[in-house]
Amino acid sequence: MTEAELKKLAPIFAEKIQPVEDVIIAAKVTEEKTAGGILMAKQEGGKVCLRAYVLAVGPGVPDGDNRSEMPCKAGDWVLVSGYAGLELGEAARQILGSQFNGSDVSLMRACDILAVCP
Repeated sequence: MTEAELKKLAPIFAEKIQPVEDVIIAAKVTEEKTAGGILMAKQEGGKVCLRAYVLAVGPGVPDGDNRSEMPCKAGDWVLVSGYAGLELGEAARQILGSQFNGSDVSLMRACDILAVCP
């Protein structure tokens, strides 16, 4: 997915899917562009860190009268483990419509976020 496509998804997720507690919905970016502009798929296997675009964020885990602070917000770019989260896949397509391909979108916990990219 391109960055423009990812940014279009955020309002759709905010309207139709709301994560609970410390769950984050993020689209993993698994392609890299070479200096010449050629898109190459990232190698899977081994230890992989991927960049992801945050589409929606839950309110945080209840902590007494408050909720825990989330490490990111919708619209942030983050780094996650290549193995983090569960792909939404067909479930997302059923909720969001046939034009959506959920294979790159995952539900993950806040602890799966390794870093927030400014």
